[in-house]
Amino acid sequence: QDGIAVKTLSEQGGRITNKKPRKAASAGSMLYGRFVKSATLTARGEESTKLPTGSESSEEEEEKLDLSSARRLTDEELMRACGGRTAHKGARHGLTMSAKLARLEEQERAFLA
Repeated sequence: QDGIAVKTLSEQGGRITNKKPRKAASAGSMLYGRFVKSATLTARGEESTKLPTGSESSEEEEEKLDLSSARRLTDEELMRACGGRTAHKGARHGLTMSAKLARLEEQERAFLA
């Protein structure tokens, strides 16, 4: 009405979404994101890399690993194996979260009682 015209240049239905795209069928050759590794640069020059022939990626191979020999660690064994370190950022500075852990133990005792 006011002299503005909108013209579509292509008929591609490009939907806008915030979801990550699913892996394409050719994702096996995409070793480094969107780049295909074809050679490795060494002191002797370029050495061509053999691309995996199967459709299985390293992620799929990891999923197929036999985990029957692995055993679950208890919390005490895990803390002993980690040397008492925890995953929170304050642990780097010596904060041990002892008060929080004590509150959680108290809540567990109250819940189980």
